[in-house]
Amino acid sequence: MLLSSWVLHKPGIPGSPRYPFCIISLFITICLVSWQAEGAATPPRAINTWLVAGPFDNTDYAGFDRDDLGEDAQSPLEGGKAGGRTWRMFDDRLYCRNLDDYNDLYTFFHPKREGGPGGPNEWVAAYAHVYVWSPEQQACELWVGSNDGFQAWLNDTKVASVEGKLRQAARGQDRTPITLEAGWNRLLLKIANAYGVWGFYASIRHPDSAPMDGLEYATKPPNGPLEITTNTMPRGYSEWPYVWLALNIPEAERTNTLAEIESNNPSASPFRFMAAGGTPPYRWRITGGALPDGLTLDEAEGELQGVCAHIQEAQFTVEATDSTGSNAQAHLAISVLERPNAWHEHARLGALIHNMPGPNGKAWLGDPERQASLMAAAGYSYAAMMSKNDGGNAYWPTDIPNSAGKSTGADWEQNASRDLVGPLANALRARDMRAGFYYPFIESENNGLGGDDYASNFPRYMDVRLAQVEELCLAYRPAVMWFDGANVIFSDFKAGKPRGNHELDALYSMIKTFVPECLVLANAGTDIEYGLGDIDALVCESEGAETLDWRWGRWPNGQKGYSPKKLSDETWRFPNTDQAFLHHGEYFHWEEWARVVVSMACEGVMCNLDHSEWPDRYTHSERMRLAEWLKPRLHTLEGTRPGPLKEDLWGYNVIKNNTLYLHILHNPRGKYGFEGKSSRGLPENMAGLLDGRGFAQGLQREMKVGPIAGNATRVYQEPLGMNLDFRIEDSQLIINMQRVVVDDIDTIIAIEMEPATAASSSSK
Repeated sequence: MLLSSWVLHKPGIPGSPRYPFCIISLFITICLVSWQAEGAATPPRAINTWLVAGPFDNTDYAGFDRDDLGEDAQSPLEGGKAGGRTWRMFDDRLYCRNLDDYNDLYTFFHPKREGGPGGPNEWVAAYAHVYVWSPEQQACELWVGSNDGFQAWLNDTKVASVEGKLRQAARGQDRTPITLEAGWNRLLLKIANAYGVWGFYASIRHPDSAPMDGLEYATKPPNGPLEITTNTMPRGYSEWPYVWLALNIPEAERTNTLAEIESNNPSASPFRFMAAGGTPPYRWRITGGALPDGLTLDEAEGELQGVCAHIQEAQFTVEATDSTGSNAQAHLAISVLERPNAWHEHARLGALIHNMPGPNGKAWLGDPERQASLMAAAGYSYAAMMSKNDGGNAYWPTDIPNSAGKSTGADWEQNASRDLVGPLANALRARDMRAGFYYPFIESENNGLGGDDYASNFPRYMDVRLAQVEELCLAYRPAVMWFDGANVIFSDFKAGKPRGNHELDALYSMIKTFVPECLVLANAGTDIEYGLGDIDALVCESEGAETLDWRWGRWPNGQKGYSPKKLSDETWRFPNTDQAFLHHGEYFHWEEWARVVVSMACEGVMCNLDHSEWPDRYTHSERMRLAEWLKPRLHTLEGTRPGPLKEDLWGYNVIKNNTLYLHILHNPRGKYGFEGKSSRGLPENMAGLLDGRGFAQGLQREMKVGPIAGNATRVYQEPLGMNLDFRIEDSQLIINMQRVVVDDIDTIIAIEMEPATAASSSSK
């Protein structure tokens, strides 16, 4: 007989059960403390809240050196005028969920952003101003990274000027020695732009590059009585850090090129309360209500730290006290919403759809209705169709030319319509599926139309990419942006030009401003948490140099804890029938693909089964058989979590609400299902689980599960709904297996528990 026990396993280890729902808050707290204890990088203290005035004309870069507002004598006030423009409060964290320190002027002034000031955002310039209080005169450095150029004034004296035509923004790009005077200082920046990406990073650092303690920042002139000027808080998301983000990359991992490209690693400062007036420095405390669970206040710096534990609406009163004892209060609220990737974590099936030459010479994504109907029959949650190929051709009616001014639209004569993605997106949504887009990070040189912007005209390619993805976001509102080619973005793609900085903060900021619910996925070949910007999910591609086993090769590792942000997991698999593509005889075999989906789901990973409708790579009848088998069983996988039983030879166990599902199957991952596997040749600890008569005989008679702290109310086989006899002896649930109908792919036993029983048993 097989004995199993409910235990808690360390999270984050591949194949290990995760914590059940009942202790999510405790789990998050433990993970955060553990993450901090492992020596994670301290979140920086970048400046994210400013007064901004603009836009001013910068046609042909003629406005870079023009004084648009009296640059050497500015003490701005919100709502005040300068050069015919209004000083406005700027903090893009109030409307953009991307975790970064990038000040995105492109979206702030975008004419289609609701609630924004409007105005052009190309061939323009804008000013950003903040007051900085220092406890003493001290030497430090002003760190600025900008797209394109910038100028800086400290206390009316110009301290930096970098024309930077068509350059990219990176954190700490230009480091200017400055001296802060004791008391309040005025810092003014001018950020000039030509095409596309427009924004900047800014921080004040010690000369040794360390973040500075003890500074105060204000957007209001500091004279007058003490008052708190923070009046609106950014949204939070469950199981994600509140606004801040800092990676904890082990030294052994820093040999990876992506980890070494600091500009692509996500980084964001904690939210900082602001005050003005009185006599700094300020001390902060919560005097009423409470912060969201999981958050704490650094009383000296006024920064919020921690991870939001769960969905809630938190109202609180914050008090600032200055050095004379004067105080001021503000009543604020933080809404903590469900993290946008929660649906992705709970789903178990997704798809990419590549666009390649198909029947009759057409380039297509397959018949929209047939593709959508087939995916709906199988229970897919989303599909991301190719929106642009690696050669630069777009498959929607884009108005964005490449950097050489050539069309990027799919306007070949063979195509009946230039909009190849719209009909498929509509067909998916009509069947309650999410529609997303596949978009390559780079362009190769295989396109006759000259669409090799990445290779020949970098970084102008970043502007074209931003504009194209913006069109997709505004026209189709995708649920997912699935970026490919992240593993080569750092390479010298042509003529020895380095391709390291991809301005991912700028790209993601635009996406998450216009479509906050859209998930960002970036494929680097294998699942990693660094070098890809503020991604929402990990992607592992089965294809790799080490294997061409599309089914069981290159298995995902899952989140390792380098990021404090809870990420979901996805793996891309390619069901196909093309021998030439794989250079050996590999066929569809729907039964084996069904085992892959079940195994992935039971290990907590979404399986992305490519649905590209290519010649000799698409077998509709085989996919339909897979769909017919999966759909009635999908509820035993969707929304489940691995565990709470320890791993066993017969297969997997997962839990959802008060129901535990046992998936008894055979796979190359050490699961034997009902096969007659003897104990010979097994490790001693595994052989001890067998009764000497073979695995199948033990399972076919009865199965023990436990210990059980309470009562099981029903045991039955899915999807038949057939009840099974069971009894409880010495806290063991003993299931009579003699009536079980063995499924050749996956035999599923459901155990319904009393609510209190499921919680207490799974926490043992």
